[in-house]
Amino acid sequence: GLQGSWELYHVTLDVSDKFRVVFEGVKGGASTGGLSLDDVNLSETQCPQYTWRIRDFTSLLATTPAGSKTYSPRFLSPDGYSFQIGLYINGVTDNPDNMAIYLHLTSGPSDDNLQWPCPWRQASMELMDQNPNIQHRMNNIRMVTTDPAKTSTD
Repeated sequence: GLQGSWELYHVTLDVSDKFRVVFEGVKGGASTGGLSLDDVNLSETQCPQYTWRIRDFTSLLATTPAGSKTYSPRFLSPDGYSFQIGLYINGVTDNPDNMAIYLHLTSGPSDDNLQWPCPWRQASMELMDQNPNIQHRMNNIRMVTTDPAKTSTD
């Protein structure tokens, strides 16, 4: 990855018996660097289908006015629904300085074959702090479940 940056990887392990995970670091060429592993998590859940990484977030945090929304690219769920994340980096106008994140159901290529309005699908959104100092990181996870009775034009 970039100097001073970290990379996020998800690996699906298709196992049903007891297993062991081993990490191996191999020194390349004249490298004087080392290997660092941080935040290794094993979970009995599916890997995320989509990751939206916002580069230069510190600069956006300093320059984006409250009420200004940033959108992720659209992505498709495994069953074909199209979603997009809306992020108010510095909060909404009437609640500044409190980051707000929204999951938007959007039109997609499979709309004619799907039940609308997207009943009872669950999504997890995790805001991952990329501070190089692990002691200063504060990740935040939000889970939402779609409710076909609640729709919005925003």
